[in-house]
Amino acid sequence: MWVETCVSVWFRRVVQTLVMATRDQLHELVDQLDDTGAERLLATTLELVSAPRPPRSELPAFVGSFGSGCTDASERAEEILRAELGAALRS
Repeated sequence: MWVETCVSVWFRRVVQTLVMATRDQLHELVDQLDDTGAERLLATTLELVSAPRPPRSELPAFVGSFGSGCTDASERAEEILRAELGAALRS
């Protein structure tokens, strides 16, 4: 449990550092632009932000990719486990 907590905290810090590094890089690049470049960048950014995006799912993309065809798997979990474990023990 302790190891998982440490890894989780470490991972969050790495992601946060990468996001901040990207933001810092953007700030530095914008600071280098002249007024005309800043206006062009603003127009392009507003275009990107206002462009329609497909709706995002709340679930990760891989959810549903392991379809078994069984719609009642949770109701039959014990039966499925017995069948699978029994087959594994017989082989």
